[in-house]
Amino acid sequence: MSERSGYMAELDQWTEDTVLRPINRAWQEIASAQSQEERDGAMEGLAEVESQVRRAIREKALESYHNGRRSKDQPSTGRTAEERPRRRFTPHK
Repeated sequence: MSERSGYMAELDQWTEDTVLRPINRAWQEIASAQSQEERDGAMEGLAEVESQVRRAIREKALESYHNGRRSKDQPSTGRTAEERPRRRFTPHK
């Protein structure tokens, strides 16, 4: 996989740290539980991790939404829709 830079690299790192690692750790705790009591506790831990991950994703999406709204208020440096070449799609055969 090629290295990413900028926003996508930051998003990949955020996803790894905030979503994937916590979920993987929670599942590893379930898998390594030695008793039903430990397994039940680990399942409760997974439910808490799921809640935290959902909250973090919503916060990230809201942050992205606000950043997009802010960027609409600033002048564009790119081409307008009329200036961009039209895309041509060919149907698959």
